[in-house]
Amino acid sequence: MRYRFGKNDILSDLQKLAGDHPKHQSPSMWIGVLYEEFKQYDKSANQFMVAAGLAIKEVDKTNYICRAVKILIEDNEYKKAKKLIMERLMSVNDTSIEELFELYHVLALIQKKTNQDERYLSLTEKLLEIKPTESDIRFDLAYKYSGKKNHIMALYHYKILCDLSPSWAAWNNLGVELSELGLLGKSVEAYMIAKEMGGT
Repeated sequence: MRYRFGKNDILSDLQKLAGDHPKHQSPSMWIGVLYEEFKQYDKSANQFMVAAGLAIKEVDKTNYICRAVKILIEDNEYKKAKKLIMERLMSVNDTSIEELFELYHVLALIQKKTNQDERYLSLTEKLLEIKPTESDIRFDLAYKYSGKKNHIMALYHYKILCDLSPSWAAWNNLGVELSELGLLGKSVEAYMIAKEMGGT
């Protein structure tokens, strides 16, 4: 509670709590948070893995592992990060949608950071099969397709965004894709809608 209200000088207290309560996950998790803020990524990831080992609920275990992996990605430890995710994917329950989504999401992030574009695209398509309402993920996917000159797939995803969670950015980018495909009248319409929604 002291940490949450701005008291950052509590590392030694948390380490004592972890020693006094070796079967409780929370102290290790908060130590991981502190180490991450200090940019001591290796120590932070280790603490989240300790918390994962102590977690009672499987979903908590997965969340801690994914947090550790995101920290390893920040530290450019991609090989180690991928190994942790793949091990967890092999053991997670296939019916746990939340866990699968989080694991695939982090695995897609690794592919994006290491410029494995085709793997990133396929993993992100998988994410949207699991949760089709994730607008930010769909926007990123459409943008990546556009960058790869796959204007048909970019158009497909921007059109879904414009239909289900419209924004001026989605309409603007839809206009770009329509233009790339030679549909100039439709492109102008999309740009005008983007302008009406606050675009430039």
